[in-house]
Amino acid sequence: GILLENIVIAETYLAFRKIAPERYYVSQLATRLPSGESAEADLIVADQETDEAYLFEVKYASNRTEEQTRHLRNPNLVRYVNENFGQVKGRAVLYNGPDEKGEEIPYLNAGNFLEDVYSMQRRGEWSFGQWFAEDAERQRDEEEPRKCR
Repeated sequence: GILLENIVIAETYLAFRKIAPERYYVSQLATRLPSGESAEADLIVADQETDEAYLFEVKYASNRTEEQTRHLRNPNLVRYVNENFGQVKGRAVLYNGPDEKGEEIPYLNAGNFLEDVYSMQRRGEWSFGQWFAEDAERQRDEEEPRKCR
């Protein structure tokens, strides 16, 4: 499990550094919340221009369980990220099973996720629309995709 997590974090970090190094914050997130509880996200991608953030849990499993989303469902963690990194626009579990995008917290295949990240890097533009429905709707409303220079 830790190997997949490290690969996803490292490759996402490297890709976003090439897209726009000053714009994106990509890291793991582990913190003690003001409530005193510990909370974490295996991956956070924060767009510092738009003040938007995306949270991910990375699981080696190919099956889905409620436990896999517990940190992502924590309203105190979401509030902390909203206040410190930007408005949380999407949360997802990256795992080895098939994409299941129809839920509040989608399950995305980790390999497909990395392919999408590499594709964004090659194009020099980002879009989270393929992962999160709200982002896809917003992107369709824009005249052209966001380009990073």
